Amino acid sequence: MKPSAFLIALLIALPAPLVFAKGRVLECAITKLPSNDILHKGQCYYLPHKGGSFALLKAEGEGALYASVEMVTVYVMGRDTAEVTRLVKEEDGESRNDTWGEAKRSKADSACWEGAEFRICAW
Repeated sequence: MKPSAFLIALLIALPAPLVFAKGRVLECAITKLPSNDILHKGQCYYLPHKGGSFALLKAEGEGALYASVEMVTVYVMGRDTAEVTRLVKEEDGESRNDTWGEAKRSKADSACWEGAEFRICAW
């Protein structure tokens, strides 16, 4: 899958530390906690960054990954600790970056990150 014009524009707008390497499609799951409601389960476009950071986007191209969320970014801040943000499309068509919170790498599955309100897994 080649990145869309939307994705390229998005990456240009990101701060320099968040410039990503070549991405790929893989399986992912985003779960709302503590209810365990599944927000997204299936394929995602995975954009890795050095140090274990990554972003997840809709695998099929432009549009929302789930609900009005276009991208979820897990930015590794230290050993097994990350800050998670979401790019949310507003009703007026503008997008805003929303801090979802701190996450810890799951002890049960190292491909997963868990915060107070979410679990994000990318395999």
